[in-house]
Amino acid sequence: MQIYFAHPIILYHSIAENKGLEIMSRYFDNANIINPSEADLKHRDMTPYYEAVDYSDVIVYMDIAGFVTAGVGNEILRAFERGKDVYKMIGEQVN
Repeated sequence: MQIYFAHPIILYHSIAENKGLEIMSRYFDNANIINPSEADLKHRDMTPYYEAVDYSDVIVYMDIAGFVTAGVGNEILRAFERGKDVYKMIGEQVN
């Protein structure tokens, strides 16, 4: 299973990102997590991010204090358009 971890660039390489990866690893055994902060996807153009969403089976997203950033929102929309399962990380849970 391929999981795309949609989260704001401001959280790249942060404690919150690391915690999110840890939580996803617990919820999805043996899944390959595509983390855009580690996957050399840092582009102004969203195409590489959309391609990673398309390649994934599931998308898990993280917001900031209830706010979904534009980039994450576009990745979520792309996932819905492609019929992907979308989960939100809430605290220590993936819902």
